[in-house]
Amino acid sequence: TARSHAAIAFLLSGKVMVAGGLDAMGVPLLSTEIYDPTMGTWMAGPNMQTARTGASAKVLGDGRVLIPGGMDASSMALMTAEVYDPVAGMFGATVSMTAARMTHSVTRMRDGRVLLAGGTGSAAASLETFDPDTDMFTAASATLTTGRSGHRAQRVDLGGGRIIGGIDSSLNVLNTGQRWDPVADTMADTKGTMKTARAFAAATSLPNGRPVLFGGYATQTTATSAVGIYTPYMGNNALPTATIVTPSTPEFPSLGVRLNYTLKDAEGDPVRIRAMYSIDGGTTFSACTPKATTILNDMNDGTEGLAASAAGVDHLYIWDAKADVGQIDNT
Repeated sequence: TARSHAAIAFLLSGKVMVAGGLDAMGVPLLSTEIYDPTMGTWMAGPNMQTARTGASAKVLGDGRVLIPGGMDASSMALMTAEVYDPVAGMFGATVSMTAARMTHSVTRMRDGRVLLAGGTGSAAASLETFDPDTDMFTAASATLTTGRSGHRAQRVDLGGGRIIGGIDSSLNVLNTGQRWDPVADTMADTKGTMKTARAFAAATSLPNGRPVLFGGYATQTTATSAVGIYTPYMGNNALPTATIVTPSTPEFPSLGVRLNYTLKDAEGDPVRIRAMYSIDGGTTFSACTPKATTILNDMNDGTEGLAASAAGVDHLYIWDAKADVGQIDNT
């Protein structure tokens, strides 16, 4: 079936579900289709309970698909969500949301919940979460400082969601972002602004976690071909610092060298580190080989998504010095 403005979900099986959208006459669709990349074929999927367009889909941790909100045949924002069960091969009864939404964002958090943010109309500044364990929506206490629709959202390493761009109630295209903290249930502005304001852009995330936005509308009527990458340490965002604690006793390279350090970041953003060593007085450096644990069961915190705060967060890196420099004596 020809369709536009459909919801798309990448199922855990590797197949792709396309749900709803508008047909060639501009009428919202009930139907879904499933693409099998192995066979290179499309097949009809089950019908949703409600025809909808302009919705977004998100795959849950258990493999089900959540499709909340969207617009119905009367051009009204919907206050219900569809849940597709790929095992049963059908949609269950619709689930009520706390607000009617369309052109909103849908983001799966690290704890498994799904964050819905903004949308057209009265829901533009509100947030709510879906809990897959209870199949219930709960309104968040936090609100967007600037209500928006047509924005994009991204999960943040340490939890929460980053809301980017969109269009406000006065139809101004936005170049700002905001970040939701799921523990405190608070919203804060992200540092810096986009070089190009945009709404209804295509978006993805790089392996290092930075969001990338492609195209979209830079004004109400003008599309843009610009590509934007959000870099937390640019603009007004402060650089993190790492302070290594000098060992009070000799370390044993054969057992793993423990490097205790403290990470500070004024905004509390997650930090990535790179551990390097030099054997020629600092002229050249090589990457350290990590060791997961020591004989004392110390655990390596790794190098990605490390917690930091203005006050400082303590971490441990364990270096396999024997693998790198072959020493077995005390250093």
